[in-house]
Amino acid sequence: MKREEGYVYLSGEFARRVRKRAAVLFSCFLLIPAALVALMFVATGFWDVFLIVALIALACDALFVLANGLCYASRFCFTVTDSTIRIRRGLCCRKLTVLRFCDVLRVRVKRYFRKKKVGTGVQEYKGAGKSALRFLSETEAVYDVRLYCGSGKYDLKYLSQASAAAVLSYFEDENDERIFARGE
Repeated sequence: MKREEGYVYLSGEFARRVRKRAAVLFSCFLLIPAALVALMFVATGFWDVFLIVALIALACDALFVLANGLCYASRFCFTVTDSTIRIRRGLCCRKLTVLRFCDVLRVRVKRYFRKKKVGTGVQEYKGAGKSALRFLSETEAVYDVRLYCGSGKYDLKYLSQASAAAVLSYFEDENDERIFARGE
């Protein structure tokens, strides 16, 4: 995918994490058509109905769960301008959402910490508990910013500290009443 100038994209490790979640969700939803096929053999008079419903469930699963997970991981990005936040997210397409800062009613910020397991190369992301704060530095924090508007809520996930600070800097001041939860 061609990356555009000025947009912030998910990092590679978080894109892999989103793809893994999509694969797990896809396999869980595969149980619905499997149950319908098993029901076909129990109620033999309704084979055609069960078959059509199973195929529709399988198609919806493939389109909405798997395709959205794969496209979200590689296409999700955002950019911040003087008065708006432009969020691109996609289900096999480029869907653009433009939010004006004056339309944002509330902002919620969560902070997570990266914990590296020595020798395995596996990275976990834990909440900001006291034990995590004791061992980890500020630069290993990952931020989620949720913007509440009249039209819904929009998440900017897996941001670095600099990206989260850039988004929050566009609100009036440091003590803006719309920002109701900061991960301190």
